[in-house]
Amino acid sequence: MLIKSLKTTVNTRANKDVEIIYNLFFKNALYSLECIKMNCNNKEPNNYCLVENFTEDETEAETILHILAKGMAAPIHIKDLIEDLSISLTY
Repeated sequence: MLIKSLKTTVNTRANKDVEIIYNLFFKNALYSLECIKMNCNNKEPNNYCLVENFTEDETEAETILHILAKGMAAPIHIKDLIEDLSISLTY
């Protein structure tokens, strides 16, 4: 079930606006995050990422969602960033 969705717009070097959408899902007591780079080549694997079951904590999931959207993180970096953020939020 989709819990929250955030969208940000990035201006690229080619002065092309690119939307990045971050979707937070909750299923089977765990949170997952989907990141989609819009207005780009949809067949490019770096324009989409799904990280499943990264936490069971709602506050942690929403905090990570907001950090990623605020930082305009691209799909290619999402998995690594979630790992790093999960570790730093734990300590």
